Order: sequence, then structure tokens, then C-alpha cells
Amino acid sequence: MRYFDICAHRGGDFRHKQIPPNSLRGFEESYAIGVNGIETDVCLSKDNEPIICHPGLLRPDPAKMNWKEIRQQYPFIPHFNDLLDYIRRKPFLTCFLDLKVNSKTLVAKVCDGIFEANLSGKIILTAPRKRIAIAGLYSNGELLAHAQTYGQNLVNQSARGRHGRIKTHVIDIWPVNMAKTAEQFEPDIFILCSKQKSLTRLLICLMKFTKPNQSSSALKCSAVSPTHRKQLITS
Repeated sequence: MRYFDICAHRGGDFRHKQIPPNSLRGFEESYAIGVNGIETDVCLSKDNEPIICHPGLLRPDPAKMNWKEIRQQYPFIPHFNDLLDYIRRKPFLTCFLDLKVNSKTLVAKVCDGIFEANLSGKIILTAPRKRIAIAGLYSNGELLAHAQTYGQNLVNQSARGRHGRIKTHVIDIWPVNMAKTAEQFEPDIFILCSKQKSLTRLLICLMKFTKPNQSSSALKCSAVSPTHRKQLITS
């Protein structure tokens, strides 16, 4: 029986092997040691190509470069299509895909790619909760809600709706917001990330968290404390 899902942040930290984060080599290293999930980042290049990259971590920033320039200077950065091909070849691997920019163009390209690859059950869109207004979107949570709507429209356009729907995963840092955020954005998975020293308060928040008409298996809630490096999951 498997008690925990193990997910590699940015595909795994293999700097000691000189393997960059968010790279196919990193994904493969993580898969080889037995992880069943990877978290990775997606953003847009200057010419609006979806790339697997955390913007702002490299200089020059790949997000400010064209895809042709990225391939020349950062050959380890995958295109989003490369990620789709990789996930398709790994039947037991789940991918949490972090939308790094508030962009409806990015949502459209990502959702289209997920449906065309028939990977709606294996790729879960995720984003931290933010309180800023960019391009008409007031949080990355709302970006996920837009992705759900966009994905549902694609399903409705399909004769058989065979591709399923877009799954989403929201991260929040404020325990008091849990019920409101879940009600507003209806994610499949909800993670509470806090620096509180006591996980007891997080557990209390989870115990109080309820959502009317929510089936026990439909929404997963998780409390994460960076201080204790522990994760508590309830279903």
C-alpha cells in the first residue's frame, strides 16, 4: 500500500550532478529514484512559445528571449511540447504544472496542449494565490478558474468529451482563506503553505474546513510547514 505521493519540486534538485532544474534530465533522475510526481514551471518566451522555465532565475532571462535564442543559449530548457511527450511516456507519473505568468495566452496554449495530448488526467495546473491585478486577472487562483472554464469549453466542443477536464491545484498561505478560496475557485487539490511553527493550528484549520456538497474524494487538502518539512494530507 502506498501512503504518500512523492513530488519533486522543479523536477528535482540535482545540482550536485550539474543537472539544471526544470529539465528533462532532472525529471528522468527523479523518476529513476521512484518519485510519482513532478512539479515544474511554465511561462512564455518573448515570442509567446510555452517553455518549461521559472522566469527570473537565469540571466539573461529566458522569458525575455525568443525560442530560437533560448535553444541556442539554454539547450536544457524544454519546450512545453517536450514535457507533454515526456509525461505521455510515463504512465504512472503525475505533473503539477505551475503557471508562472498571469496570461490567458499561456492558459490557452497549455490547455490546448493538454487536451490534444489526452493528458488531462495526468497534468494538474497549479499556482500560488496572489493579491495582484495583472491583465484583468486578480490572482493566479482566478487564472486557474479561467483555465477550468477554457478547458470545459474545449470539452463541450468535443463530440464525445473524451479528454476529460482540466484539473487545478491552488496554494494559499492564509488558513482563514481556505473555505473562501476553495468555494471561489473549486480546485481539485488545495495546499496550505505556512511558516507557523506549530502544525497544530494548521490541523485545526483543516478540521474546520468544510465545503457543502463536496464529496470526500473530490478535494484534497494539504498543510505544509517549511519549518518542520512535514506534509499532512486529508481527503
